[in-house]
Amino acid sequence: MPIVVVDAVYDELTRDPVNYPKDREVKAFIDAHQPPFKIEDTETGRREREKHREGLPPRRNAGEVAIVDFMSDGLENYLTASEPVLVLFEDADVPGVRFFRKLPNLHLLSTVGMLRGLERVGIIGSADEVIQNMTHP
Repeated sequence: MPIVVVDAVYDELTRDPVNYPKDREVKAFIDAHQPPFKIEDTETGRREREKHREGLPPRRNAGEVAIVDFMSDGLENYLTASEPVLVLFEDADVPGVRFFRKLPNLHLLSTVGMLRGLERVGIIGSADEVIQNMTHP
């Protein structure tokens, strides 16, 4: 199934690939696996990229706002398909958010959940190692 990463989340995860190996590795992984990963464009992501070009600081919760944008506007691109779609989100950023438009073919997956699944099927050696590297770059 498609794994949707909204643009603002992708930008947060890959913001500085020159100085942070984690950013470089996440970018390389997602970019090399399209599909199933799909970067969805959002109004929030476009605004944040414009601010970045102007040298302004990023909005602290841009990724979460972009997910709401996607749930409000971008989800329609997937609703007509009978196939499921998965939205990837960051665990710490959306702990208590409840999605009101949770449809039967929409699945939500946290970063840690994805890493545990990748470890379980042998794609990565250790989810804990990746999590440690993500949280302590």
